Amino acid sequence: MNRLWSSKKGTTLVEILVVMVILLVGIMTVVQMFPSGFKVVRAAESQTIATKLAQAEVERWQNMPDNLPDGILPVLIDYSTSPPTIAIQNSQYPGPPFQAFQTDANGNYVMANGIYTPGNALNIRQVFGETTAIPFGTTFKTGGGVVYGGRYNLAFSPIEVWPNDKGTFDGISIKSGDLRRRRGEAEGNNYPPYMRPSDYAIDYTLSAGNPASFNVAFPDRNTSHHYKLCYSYWIHNTTTDDWVLLSQLDQDVVPSSDGDWVPVTVNVPSAYSGYVVDSIEPNSDSCARGFDQLAPGDDWSANDPYEFIVVDSILGVIAFNPYARGMTEYTARGIRPVTARIDYLIADPRIIREDRVAPEPNVTLDTGSTPDAISVKLSLKFILNAGNPTDLSDGDPTDNPDEPTFEGLIRDKLGLPVSDSTPPLVAQSMLIIDLATGLRVDMANVKIDYQSGTVTLPVNANLIDWSNRHDQTTTNVPLKGRHLRFYYRADGDWSVQCHKAYTLYQRKYNDSEIDYFHFELIGNSNVGYKLLFAQCDSGKNVSVSYSYITQASGNSDPVVHQVVGKNCRISDDWVTQSGINFAYVDLNDVPEGASIDPNSRILVSGTSFRARVIWRDGTHWRFTDMDTNLTRNSSP
Repeated sequence: MNRLWSSKKGTTLVEILVVMVILLVGIMTVVQMFPSGFKVVRAAESQTIATKLAQAEVERWQNMPDNLPDGILPVLIDYSTSPPTIAIQNSQYPGPPFQAFQTDANGNYVMANGIYTPGNALNIRQVFGETTAIPFGTTFKTGGGVVYGGRYNLAFSPIEVWPNDKGTFDGISIKSGDLRRRRGEAEGNNYPPYMRPSDYAIDYTLSAGNPASFNVAFPDRNTSHHYKLCYSYWIHNTTTDDWVLLSQLDQDVVPSSDGDWVPVTVNVPSAYSGYVVDSIEPNSDSCARGFDQLAPGDDWSANDPYEFIVVDSILGVIAFNPYARGMTEYTARGIRPVTARIDYLIADPRIIREDRVAPEPNVTLDTGSTPDAISVKLSLKFILNAGNPTDLSDGDPTDNPDEPTFEGLIRDKLGLPVSDSTPPLVAQSMLIIDLATGLRVDMANVKIDYQSGTVTLPVNANLIDWSNRHDQTTTNVPLKGRHLRFYYRADGDWSVQCHKAYTLYQRKYNDSEIDYFHFELIGNSNVGYKLLFAQCDSGKNVSVSYSYITQASGNSDPVVHQVVGKNCRISDDWVTQSGINFAYVDLNDVPEGASIDPNSRILVSGTSFRARVIWRDGTHWRFTDMDTNLTRNSSP
């Protein structure tokens, strides 16, 4: 009997093992039969994550509309010049389709000066006109040391800047709100008109010469200051009788030491051979005071509020002259606090930034029941792990498409400019920065689960500067409750980008001069009317105000109709004019037979803001867009 029961027990165990093997084989068979189903699950998970990231970016900007930039644009950078030259890609279609790096007709990657040329998935980097009032002056710590000034954190970081021989950085520019215009006459040795500190004077009369010039004047007599002058001007081809209206942006002008008129040279671009400058377009000009950049350690001026310092290019921190806080300026839009408009470059759109508050200790690493570590789950999985930064045999150290090893988030020594491609990359897979101090968390005791995207922090950690130093106040600091910023990159080139219609578009009368902030009216009463825009504006929304004329029957006078603030979407397709492709807006409110006076005023302002999350699923690019209408509460 005992042997019988033993036999039955043995048989039961074998049966269980057989069933387990059959189930395992069945599961593996199902997996092999339906691999696409698991891809669908992962794709759905990625789509959910992308939607959350895009929604968070939109909400971030909805909470800070006063800082909204004028525009965020695609660029190509020529690093062979000093400083590097930035070219806006006006004809670049925003996508889809997407391309990480540009290819030639044979499918080979395009390279310039040892650097692969980024495509539309990676080059949305130029920020124009991010706006802020001057913050309160405080003493604060950063990765570069202790600074006193009005601290401002840029909306995007890290930023790309380049050191120069003055101890400051190129690649960032700041100007004030627009000054008030005064008209004057420079001919006959006339003195400029009376000006208040926030005025400038201009005489549109063109002086003969090569190059031609006109005159401006400032009440400021400090020749170390500079002003940013924008204007439009007409050029004329005397052979073909063609006329073209061109625009000049942010031309630097230095005031005269005696307050007299200053000549402003006007050059004809090399593409317009045979043209001469004919005249300056009246009232097309605007002028702003340029902020002077100081080197770290320089003293603030008590008499000049227009100063700033680049404090930390990784965290994106700049400091303003604290004397500017509470000061006002008489601008073209009235009296308002001193305001800064900031132009800068995003270092790499693929660097993901997440701000988290460190929770209570919630995991146990050592034996025992008391939690002794802090676990933080990031939004993305499969975080890139930096390889050996000194081994450059795997490709160029600029993170090229064929690079099998991710060599680090930033180049050169931490905290210094991130653009220098000569030194090897720093092997940092992740940067964790304490926002209260600007110091980074020492990674010595930080554990990263790269596959799950989980970061395990010690309960206490050292907060160190970019030279790996810490003092008594930043040693063994409790992390619980501290606001931390995580910088990292994820597999699949995940990127959170912002696309914005330009704040205010100006009118052009020539196809070849339409760019990211210009438009042109084309058409007639027979075929209808369109507004042409650069391709980089495809898919954006603009507010359009204009007037059109209808002719009543009989001999009655023409009737003028007004269209005010109509929200229009710039097309995703394009029309071709003079061999150039343009996106467009159809002016559908103009009825058949009605006309638009070609000299009438047309007002176009940008209204749309888009958060776009892009990632690569194998060789295929995926994206999620979150669109809204968002404008600044006020304009400087």
